[in-house]
Amino acid sequence: MNRISDRRLRLLVALSVLGFGLVVGRAIKIQAVDAHQLMSEAQAQQQATEPIPVSRGAIFDRNGKLVAQQTVAERLMVHPKQIEDPAATAAYIAQKLGFTRKKVLRKKIEELVPKLTPTGLTDATVLRQLDPAVVDDILSEHPPGLFAEQEPARSYPFGRLAPQLLGYTDVDLNGQKGAGLEYSLNRYLAGRPGEKLEVRAPSGEPMEMLTLRQARPGRDVHLTIDQAIQARVQTVLEATAHRWKAKSATAIVLDPKTGEILAMGSAPGYNNNDVHDLTAKQVAEWTRNRAVQDTYEPGSTFKVVTFAAALSAGIIYPQMKFSHIPYEIQVADKRIHDDMARGPITLTASQILQQSSNVGTVTIAQMVGKDTLYDWIRRFGFGHETPLHLYGEGSGLVMKPEDWYGSSIGNIPIGQGISVTPIQMASMYAAIANGGVLVEPHVVSQIEGQQPFRPTRKRIVEPLVDHQLVNMLKGVVDTAAGTGVRAKISGYTVAGKTGTAQKAENGGYSKTDYVASFVGFFPADDPQVEVMVVVDSPRGNIFGGVVAAPAFQEIGTFLTQALSIRPDQPVRPAG
Repeated sequence: MNRISDRRLRLLVALSVLGFGLVVGRAIKIQAVDAHQLMSEAQAQQQATEPIPVSRGAIFDRNGKLVAQQTVAERLMVHPKQIEDPAATAAYIAQKLGFTRKKVLRKKIEELVPKLTPTGLTDATVLRQLDPAVVDDILSEHPPGLFAEQEPARSYPFGRLAPQLLGYTDVDLNGQKGAGLEYSLNRYLAGRPGEKLEVRAPSGEPMEMLTLRQARPGRDVHLTIDQAIQARVQTVLEATAHRWKAKSATAIVLDPKTGEILAMGSAPGYNNNDVHDLTAKQVAEWTRNRAVQDTYEPGSTFKVVTFAAALSAGIIYPQMKFSHIPYEIQVADKRIHDDMARGPITLTASQILQQSSNVGTVTIAQMVGKDTLYDWIRRFGFGHETPLHLYGEGSGLVMKPEDWYGSSIGNIPIGQGISVTPIQMASMYAAIANGGVLVEPHVVSQIEGQQPFRPTRKRIVEPLVDHQLVNMLKGVVDTAAGTGVRAKISGYTVAGKTGTAQKAENGGYSKTDYVASFVGFFPADDPQVEVMVVVDSPRGNIFGGVVAAPAFQEIGTFLTQALSIRPDQPVRPAG
């Protein structure tokens, strides 16, 4: 009996010691190991930080018209456990969204069902950035499990206006995941969210709200773009691309005296409000700002570089005659020829440019030499980005003289074997239009809270040489033999140049794809505006004077009224 009692006593003592040890160990763990975590959890129950949202800045055109702004959209939400028939609910939503064709409807239902039935969630997002009217229609019949929440959205009031230039944000209005000006100017447009601290009582009731960081709203941006001019340019580009079944058409309109870009557009275009509904292929093809992103071999518009170099060096003068210019010449391993077969002719330097003779231009380039020609290529800004620094802007491709092939002196002076962007070419002609002085091209006139933009000015060509170039470029349009006669604008003297260039492909040149272009300015002796048109891969005709010059003429005629430009010639009666 005593043994049993002794054994029970020992067991009781052992259990007591073990229990005491567990309590002490737990206490040590709480104080030494878990103290920080528990303190954090306790603090979390008594205080929490929350972001203070800010509005994204708006974008305005030069006349104060809103072209991008923040608005309110709605997010369609779901309580998954309340969805009894996911397929039926998905079909209901899809039909409300306008999906009626069987194949498209079935695909949309397959897309929506997983969003209606996520596991482990009390509520989930079905669709985002919806028009409130659309959500009201979806919820009008009170479908079980569906509800909505408001969220900010980016809206483009003119829809298809300058979509490639303006760009877009992601669905969370993050410009860093977007494109265009929304990306380039994101640091100004986005602002900076603030942060607040909510202090709660042990019961969880709010006691005090402290601001940890002040919110800084996004800044508004004012552009040099003119909404009416931009819209007209895009209309002309769409018609030109359609007329010639071209891959794309691009145009830039700028004021050579101020450097302000009044329009920059490409066709085909798209509605910026629907950008997140585009396929990956459509995004790649339609959202490119081709005026700054696309590079191409410019062809004859580039010949002005050769003539500027030769005139500046005193190697030629406008009326200098070149006798017996053949139809074609051999340059190293290449044969360079003019567009139309003919016998030897005599042309002045001016006529060589006006009639766009490749052989005549190469002859002058050989007199200039590759080193001097290269210096002028760089002087005009080719080979590096313009000061615009827009999203995705290209720099083109310019080989150093030591890398030129034997035939390069035959190709490069006529705009082959070198690649440029439309904005680079427009900048060169803007300098010529402005008396030889390049005023930095720009699309932003002012950012809220900052001084208005002040463009830099740089002399490129001396006044006398520039005057000679302008007179030579007049002849491209106003002489019967000029290649740009279709660019004539009644009542105005136009100076400009056509371009036709084969597209490079697979280490050679395409036999079917060309780039047709025209760039010009008017009135020639006191230019108020310049227009650059580039058409990629037209069908039915390949020449810049036929494909691009009429688009220039149509845009230019509109600009005479839009900008109230005075005629400098008698207006010819119609017919």
